[in-house]
Amino acid sequence: MIKSIEVSLEPATSADPNTYAPANPGAFAVAAAATTPNVVNDVETFYRSGWLELVIGNKTYLLEAPLGKFPPKTQGVIDSSCTSNSATVGITEYRKMNRAGRPYFTDPALSLMSNQNFAVNLRWPAVVALPSGFNARVGVTLDGVTFRAAQ
Repeated sequence: MIKSIEVSLEPATSADPNTYAPANPGAFAVAAAATTPNVVNDVETFYRSGWLELVIGNKTYLLEAPLGKFPPKTQGVIDSSCTSNSATVGITEYRKMNRAGRPYFTDPALSLMSNQNFAVNLRWPAVVALPSGFNARVGVTLDGVTFRAAQ
């Protein structure tokens, strides 16, 4: 039984194909802000675009947009801090963001029978580049209960 659906995004620090290097909290010095990956903008761009489609068998059971409606239960919201060691050097800021909130509950719960074909598709009408230009990892969690025959 599928009771809730979550979509998570983990930004990276590499644009090389088929590589993933996790991004640390978005850190930048004011003078270098334009060249440093902006994790916050990557996350916001991802969650404001696209839609999720859940297909069980040959029937679409869920079609919902934007992806921000599917926040992960285990993520926080924005964490931020600023530091400065003098009036002439500037400010360094550290921040990381992810969506948070109530998970997307399927009510009533959706049932997947044994050996049932299903697919979760994330779709966009066109390519949406992340502002940092770097890769990211996307995950979908179907949270629920497994029923098995008694033995």
